[in-house]
Amino acid sequence: MGFAFAHLITGWILGKIWEFLSKKKLDNVTWFCILFGAILPDMDLLLDWTIGLHTHRAITHSILFAILVGVLGYAIVSIVKRAVNDRSQKIEIIKSLNPKYIGVAFALGIISHLILDLSTGSDGVPLLWPLMYYFGNNGVYLREGVSNGFVPAFNNINEAIFDMGLGAVWILWFTIRGRLKP
Repeated sequence: MGFAFAHLITGWILGKIWEFLSKKKLDNVTWFCILFGAILPDMDLLLDWTIGLHTHRAITHSILFAILVGVLGYAIVSIVKRAVNDRSQKIEIIKSLNPKYIGVAFALGIISHLILDLSTGSDGVPLLWPLMYYFGNNGVYLREGVSNGFVPAFNNINEAIFDMGLGAVWILWFTIRGRLKP
């Protein structure tokens, strides 16, 4: 189970690989979509925390979710871009967006989350949801019923401390490179 910084760093690494392979710098909106996508699957923890629904590691941790969010991101940007172009408003940031990049960025961020969860958690990840086959360190197994992989952070204090350390090193790296101003 990775925490926020580990997921953000994994998304950032995949984004850097995308830049390297495409030989193009990604814009800030695309980077936002990758990084937001990298933490989006764990938003289901809010349902666990607020209403006790126990939905963690269900649809949000599947390939289907990555595809749906990618298609939704593509569709929203396409519709908004068309509306802005039709009204010829001067909203340059929207006009410059590439719907394909946004869709791929969201999906890539979610895939980075799944990769990290696959490599760090023994709970498994339901990649093929709604089929209840879980993939993880213990191989592939069938789990009956609704996923309940929720593990409170205080039970994983070592992982949480490691995650904070990763975050601190990442922020330090960007500060040294001049990307963040102290």
